[in-house]
Amino acid sequence: MKAIIILGAAVWPDGPSPALVRRVAHAVACHAASPADLVVPCGGLGLHPPAEARVMRDMLMAHGVPAARIVEENRSTTTFENIAFATAILRDHGVTE
Repeated sequence: MKAIIILGAAVWPDGPSPALVRRVAHAVACHAASPADLVVPCGGLGLHPPAEARVMRDMLMAHGVPAARIVEENRSTTTFENIAFATAILRDHGVTE
């Protein structure tokens, strides 16, 4: 089983930050080239709602990534937490690569 992890990036008052948009675009391209079994957008609630992972999930789905393939990691507030919490999700879903 394969997975794509998207590290968190800010949500601004008027929507996703440019970094968040680039990260999701790259994940969409990766998924299109080699569909992953799981896509894990990471990021909790920052200064502006909604949580980063939720914004990314909506963007992924708008670009054709099936909702059933997306598992949000929506608690993290740092890159370290992105990885730690995503690792647990990967383990729980049997991801091997």
